[in-house]
Amino acid sequence: MKWYLKKFSALLCLIFLAGAVNAPVSPVVSDAHAQSCLNPAEARKAVKNGQASPLSRVSANVRRTTGGEVVGANLCRRGNRLVYILTVLRSNGSATRVMADARSGRVVGR
Repeated sequence: MKWYLKKFSALLCLIFLAGAVNAPVSPVVSDAHAQSCLNPAEARKAVKNGQASPLSRVSANVRRTTGGEVVGANLCRRGNRLVYILTVLRSNGSATRVMADARSGRVVGR
């Protein structure tokens, strides 16, 4: 497939995802809404205090694990720990949600 067709397909998927924010993509989506997610200032503070790894580090690990590109992320509380809820766009154009431990960056749910 030509590179511009891949880029166009990815763009269409992102547009679709933007319109389908409330549509469940996977079971992790309902978990994401059940947690309380941090606002950007709280997320920066959590990274600064060592409670969470930087998003760039976690995204790199998720890319290696899933083979997809991270296109969205939230840092949320789940029980007594922090997790990143990430939207991943796969190479085939499908999207999924992945949960990663905020400290280690390890994928803990899909």
